[in-house]
Amino acid sequence: MEIVPTSKLVRYFLYATVINFCAAIVFTVPVIVPEYTFPLELTVWPGTWMFEAYFAFLIVGVLGNLGWAELLDLLRRNLDKEESGRYLAFAHISLSNLAVYGATGLMFALGYMGGAAALIGFGRAVITQSIIGWMVVPIGVFIYLYLIGSILGVANLVWMLGGSKRSRTVAPVQASSHRYKDLIFWGGLIAAVSALFAYLPLVEIPYYPSNYLSEITILSDFLCHSTCPNRPVPSTGHESPGYQRRYW
Repeated sequence: MEIVPTSKLVRYFLYATVINFCAAIVFTVPVIVPEYTFPLELTVWPGTWMFEAYFAFLIVGVLGNLGWAELLDLLRRNLDKEESGRYLAFAHISLSNLAVYGATGLMFALGYMGGAAALIGFGRAVITQSIIGWMVVPIGVFIYLYLIGSILGVANLVWMLGGSKRSRTVAPVQASSHRYKDLIFWGGLIAAVSALFAYLPLVEIPYYPSNYLSEITILSDFLCHSTCPNRPVPSTGHESPGYQRRYW
């Protein structure tokens, strides 16, 4: 099996930890911008999904990468495991971080759009069918990608623990020796993930035949919020009890 120095893999996970921590800070900046109405949307369903997405990102994206870095470093220092499976490790770190950004990003967007729709009077039925419905499957796929990445990470640990102790000096490897195999690996990984998400619409459309007109209506009204301040909120027939027709 192709190998990568464990010390380099530890650095990769630490880099991911720092990058994700900075991204978490950036996510909090819009909260203090009044035009985005984050404080109001966070008080209503499904705006609360933004809380869940944010803390999931902190736990899995930041602390998760830090935990893997610490675990691999412990194996390297205490058990002299200086080598890791190259493509198991690369698939692990890439799939897990892609999944974290994908799942939490969609949840955050869902919470923002759904919270805005709730504030202007749309009922639960419309929000659930037109905004939440089409995001459930992609979020689930991202979660499965994270599970696959974690399984590959555990497989890499088993491979490391199953091998004999390696010396602390890893033999130098020519960069060109891995270049061709790396191109095949990354190309195959990107193609597989892209094909998966290209196939999703073909799977979902038969199950949501009436969603798209309602979805387009709600999203277009949401986008007109800032450009058409005197436009009346359209009646959808699914408003919550006590709903009053009003103007933006």
